[in-house]
Amino acid sequence: MPCWLDEELIDHSRLLGHRQVTDAYLLALATANNGRFVTLDQSISVDAVRHAEARNLTVI
Repeated sequence: MPCWLDEELIDHSRLLGHRQVTDAYLLALATANNGRFVTLDQSISVDAVRHAEARNLTVI
């Protein structure tokens, strides 16, 4: 399971604020399990998680 503190997984310079930490963690978790994170938050970027691809993130 990924750790949100892990610099190898999450690029903290891409997070705009503390509210994006949970979304970045969930995106990292989805990416690590070859899944998809679905969110209403339009401010999260796939670039915030290293190795994440567009297929790992869906913004509704």
